[in-house]
Amino acid sequence: MAGLLTALANTQLTRRLERENRMFPEDWTQKKLREGGDQCLIGLNFETLRQRRDVLEDYKDVIDRIYTPQAFFGRVSRAARQLDCFWPARKPVPGSKPPRRVLGLGRGDWTALYRLLRAVMRRQPLLIGHYVKALLDCRRTNPGALQAVGTMAAFYLHLGPFSRVVSREMTRQIAEIDSDRWRAPATSRETGTPCAEGHVRDRFVA
Repeated sequence: MAGLLTALANTQLTRRLERENRMFPEDWTQKKLREGGDQCLIGLNFETLRQRRDVLEDYKDVIDRIYTPQAFFGRVSRAARQLDCFWPARKPVPGSKPPRRVLGLGRGDWTALYRLLRAVMRRQPLLIGHYVKALLDCRRTNPGALQAVGTMAAFYLHLGPFSRVVSREMTRQIAEIDSDRWRAPATSRETGTPCAEGHVRDRFVA
């Protein structure tokens, strides 16, 4: 998942930003985290050298492009062709009978595949074609990677909806800047220590 850069405590990046008086106060970041944010939704806990709006707009564009079904499952299929996998994934116990496989999948694999497709039909029925196409393409080009492809495909049950949440939040933040409602938390230019919340300063850095 692509995220916005977040300057973490006790890192060289944070120390440099503090020296340059670009770091937001720690209580600003903690407040955003308590509200349910993460690096995908808040990030940029510092003054950016580029205009903040441009960074958010570029980030939204990336999210909107890389998490379309066509782009995501295209990456899944390309990865499937390059994975060096084989069946069975585990070495059989000496003297034991190898498990029965159908089309390269064992009983547990078929169960997991059934659960995946059932979840897709319930939550994202319009995307079932993308899931089936990726699995069939893997079966044709590299059947040993079916298990890995099933796992990657399952990620989209979360990443697809979450990417839309991120895109909407970026739209909201951009609109906040456009309407002049965004105010960057201020820091002291003399000492580099946080000033009181609410102090207004220019929201852009040249």
